[in-house]
Amino acid sequence: MRRSPIISFVTISLLLGLSVAAIAAPKKKPPPSPPPPPTWTWSGYYLGLNLGYSWGQSNLTEILVDSGTGATLFTGTSTVNITGVIGGGQAGYNWQSGNWVFGIEADFQGSGERGSVTFTCAACSTSTVTASITERLDWFGTVRPRLGWTVTPTTMVYATGGLAYGELNDSGVISNGTAATSFSFSKVSAGWTAGGGIEGQLSGNWTWKVEYLFMELLEPSGSDPTSIPAVPAGCTPGFNCIPGVGNGHLNNNTDPSFTDNIVRAGINYKWP
Repeated sequence: MRRSPIISFVTISLLLGLSVAAIAAPKKKPPPSPPPPPTWTWSGYYLGLNLGYSWGQSNLTEILVDSGTGATLFTGTSTVNITGVIGGGQAGYNWQSGNWVFGIEADFQGSGERGSVTFTCAACSTSTVTASITERLDWFGTVRPRLGWTVTPTTMVYATGGLAYGELNDSGVISNGTAATSFSFSKVSAGWTAGGGIEGQLSGNWTWKVEYLFMELLEPSGSDPTSIPAVPAGCTPGFNCIPGVGNGHLNNNTDPSFTDNIVRAGINYKWP
C-alpha cells in the first residue's frame, strides 16, 4: 500500500517544526558555583585557654645562726624539685607578612607546683633540729613577642621570649622536738622566659597550639627568729649545755633561686 504524499509532507513538516523548536528553546544556565573559602591569614586578635604541666628546681640554702653570738651553726644546700599542673589563658595579636608572622602575647597562669625538703642539724641545739621547707609557685604570667614562620598556610612554628613574673612562697617549720617555730616568706618577682611552639588552624577561626617555655624567677629570701635555744660555742648537745647562758636562739635564713620548665597545650579563637 503506497503512503499518500500529503501524509508524508505533514510528517516531515512536524519533524522539522519540532527540531526548530528544540533548537530555539532557551537553555537553562547551570547553578552558580559556591564562593571559594576565604584565604586563611594569621593577622588579627586572638584569645584562648591552655592547660599544661611544669617541673622546676629551686637551689635552696638553709642557714641556722646563733642570735647571741652571730656564729653560723649550720649551712645546708639542696635542690628542691617543684612540680605540678598549670592552667590559664592567653591573648595576643599577630601581623602576617608573607611567610613571616610577628606577634605579641600575654598570658596568666594558676599553678599547683609544689616541692619539699628537710634539713637536719644534730649540733645546733640541745637536741636535733629539723628544718622542713615547702616551696610553691602560686601563679605566674608572661608578656612575650613571638616570631613565626608558616610551614604551610595554616601551620606555623615560632620562637618567643620576654618578661615573666609570678608569686613564690617558701614556708616551713623549724623544730628541735620540744620547741617549734613556723615561718613563711613570699615574693612577687620578675624574671625572664624563652621558648617556642607550633600553632595551626583547627577549624574556621579556631587554632590549636603546643608550647614549651623555660622561666627563671627570683625567689623570696628572709631571716626569721625561732624559739629554739642555740648551743653555745664548744658545747656538745646533751652534755653540760645550759640553754640561754652565753648563747641566743637560732635564726633561720633561707635563700633560694627558682627555674621552671613549662609545657602546655592551648586553643585560641582568632577574630577575622
